[in-house]
Amino acid sequence: MVDSYNSKCLKYKHLNYNYFFFWRKDNGGFTALFDHGEPDVQRGLLERLKNTGLTIGQPKVLDYLKDHDGSSQKEIARNCFLEAGSLTSILNRMEEKGLIERRMLNGNRRTFHIYLTKEGWKSQKLVEESFLEIEKQALKGITEEEFDAYLTFSRKIFKNLMLTEEEGTKNE
Repeated sequence: MVDSYNSKCLKYKHLNYNYFFFWRKDNGGFTALFDHGEPDVQRGLLERLKNTGLTIGQPKVLDYLKDHDGSSQKEIARNCFLEAGSLTSILNRMEEKGLIERRMLNGNRRTFHIYLTKEGWKSQKLVEESFLEIEKQALKGITEEEFDAYLTFSRKIFKNLMLTEEEGTKNE
């Protein structure tokens, strides 16, 4: 059976559908949880984190900062698929809770870089553990072969969607 694959989540938004692709580190594959899976994953995550005080959007930012500490707000917004205004609200609440700090680099007053604090790293670890629990639950009863077949299928979908989006951009 498949255990945890220590995934990373990519969200591909196209028209009215959200596609979530979990990055499988060991071979660079993708697996997807389509639109109907998003609320279940989010609900499960928030249920596991209910005693931490984290709110919607914050786990995603913590997870991103784990590998990209010191990113600019613009980078975080783009990679977490958040609107700039939404991210600002999320970061303000995270800063109030002492999870992050904003810093200017090289005297550039227009761009803040976001760093996890000691408390932020603790919360990030809880988020990571919760994601792994959800992933373990999602993969229960699935063999390695079944998962590999699913990855192959998902890669094709992802590639097709990316090509469709690129073609649409060229035609505009």
